[in-house]
Amino acid sequence: MSWIRRAIILGAGLALLSSSVWTIQQDESGLVHRFGRVVRTVGPGFHLTLPWPAEHIEKLKTAVSRSMPVGFTYLEQLGAENADPSRREWLTGDTNIVKMEVTLNYTITDPLQHLYGMSDLSSGLSRDLVLRRLAEAAMTESIASMGIDEALSTGKTQLRKDVLGRVQRQAESFQLGITLNSFNLTEVAPPPEAQNSFNEVTSAQSYRDQQLSEAAGARATPLPFARAEADRIVQQAQTAATETTAKAQGWSKAFGELATSLQRHREIGMQRIWLQSVEQILSRAELTILPRLPEGKTAPLYLPNK
Repeated sequence: MSWIRRAIILGAGLALLSSSVWTIQQDESGLVHRFGRVVRTVGPGFHLTLPWPAEHIEKLKTAVSRSMPVGFTYLEQLGAENADPSRREWLTGDTNIVKMEVTLNYTITDPLQHLYGMSDLSSGLSRDLVLRRLAEAAMTESIASMGIDEALSTGKTQLRKDVLGRVQRQAESFQLGITLNSFNLTEVAPPPEAQNSFNEVTSAQSYRDQQLSEAAGARATPLPFARAEADRIVQQAQTAATETTAKAQGWSKAFGELATSLQRHREIGMQRIWLQSVEQILSRAELTILPRLPEGKTAPLYLPNK
């Protein structure tokens, strides 16, 4: 019987030892429970505890990014959480309906808070679905301050920022022990029933913007040519004015020199003027040369016909 007793004691010792040695993986954290109460948190590696049932370690993956869909449901979640498979729709500030699909990515940063920080779960929701309800409430509040055009276009960035900040603050107040990493807005669109109408409105707006752009371009196109032509005319006028001014100054200088010369040498000046006048007259005159006849004789004079 001694060997049986020794085997029993050895087996009990090995069982107690196996319940005291724990391995925590790199992406995990462990909560050490002592008689049901959490006494410390341990990180990755090998750890020793008191034998079960005095102590045991509850493992939780904390270095893994988790995702929570908002506005749609993953197939593996249907039935598991009694989730409604229908997609969510929101009401904008101008009373239009918009469909949004969002994925919240988060990590568990406080395992103790995540598992035990929120005490009131009487509604039966898991902590992940509490996060989903918080996100839906934040999205409802944010989208209610936007019009449909803003929500479908420029308002997406502001929506991401507002919802991410509000959900993070509410998650901290609920002691969910998580940190939100990103808010991925995967789809913002009108509901399928109104998709055709929205497409027609969008097409009409695009056509209007195109026509306005073409009209603005047609109005702006002749303007550079008109300005160039105006600059050319102004340049021509300035050049002509410069030439005319230079000529007038030259004439004035020449006239002044002539007047000075006439005052100093009046006879020579008058003769020069007379010669210039005769030269100008003769340059425009038609000359007829008559032969020299002996004295007392005459000859008929024939003038050319013009």
